[in-house]
Amino acid sequence: MVGLRMTRIAPRLATVAAIALIASSASAAPAGASPLGSGRAGAAFPGELDHISCPATNECWATGQDPDTLKAVMAHWNGSTWSRFHIPAPRGATETRVGKPSCPSTTLCWASAGDETPAGAHSYFRRWNGTGWSIVRLPGKDTFTGGGVACVSTSDCWAGNGTSSPPFGHWDGTTWTSVNGPSGAGQFPMDSSCGSTSNCWVVGAHSDGEGTFTEGWNGTKWSIVKTPTTHLVSRELTGVSCSGSACLAVGGNGNDNRPLAEVWNGTAWALSTTGATGTDHAGFNAVSCTSATSCLAVGAGPGGTFSERWDGSRWHLLKTPAQGTEQMLGVSCVTASDCWAVGGIPGVVGNTLIEHWNGTQWSIFS
Repeated sequence: MVGLRMTRIAPRLATVAAIALIASSASAAPAGASPLGSGRAGAAFPGELDHISCPATNECWATGQDPDTLKAVMAHWNGSTWSRFHIPAPRGATETRVGKPSCPSTTLCWASAGDETPAGAHSYFRRWNGTGWSIVRLPGKDTFTGGGVACVSTSDCWAGNGTSSPPFGHWDGTTWTSVNGPSGAGQFPMDSSCGSTSNCWVVGAHSDGEGTFTEGWNGTKWSIVKTPTTHLVSRELTGVSCSGSACLAVGGNGNDNRPLAEVWNGTAWALSTTGATGTDHAGFNAVSCTSATSCLAVGAGPGGTFSERWDGSRWHLLKTPAQGTEQMLGVSCVTASDCWAVGGIPGVVGNTLIEHWNGTQWSIFS
């Protein structure tokens, strides 16, 4: 697989790390943070950003990891400035990581997190309340971390199941509880998204490389739903985004090194051929949809970063300014003309990438 997230992540979320964040506000940079500025000032950022969630034009949280120290890192957008800051590691932690954040409002974000210590692995959630981040322990021994967190609202969030554990985690505004799901043995969840209270998805790949998988919530139960690539070798779904009853899942096709996209029409998944010139040896890592007719998918191609726009019927190849081995790893859109993407050069310290899409073109911010 060329340039796709599954080929570069060493630890899985179910066994990775937690962070301790400096308190911050939704309208200003966190205390002790330093601005990234614009241009290529982000070259000094101590790590790689993998995920991002933007609940408003003046609020984004991006998460990642420093490949040198294996400690979690985070960046914050307040509407005018991106800020970076050090995240203290829990005592004794040899590795920390925080997963993709899901922010249904500027005063609530959830992210799965954990740490590795000589005594073993610990999994939990991180919660943003508009003022600071705190650790929230998981109920019982469940580890709802494999597919990340997806929120419909501040009182309705789902945490994806692990690689072989059937339970899902559900947040009702007060408490996380365990909800049974279908057996997921041999599956590797990569991302999750909810378009409504009755339309949530966890997507990924079979751990043996034998195709993609999706699990859907219909408002009553979780079910495994086959896709056109369920039994095709070297296919994987790395990202999913839902708007209302419509969803778009993206990833890569290892056999012919092309982007993979599948559309949920409310009844079944169908292949959506990207097909634009320049998509050979490229793949998607993430996608963000603001409606059924407006989605932005990002990833990596032979010339570096790679992105395409979905208008509900066809794909449009976009020009991205970054070159070389840089790739876009995460994307979040507030509107069709206000999207942020993060990434870098996987495994290389100090090569963080932050780009903005204004509806017409990409610009490098860091």
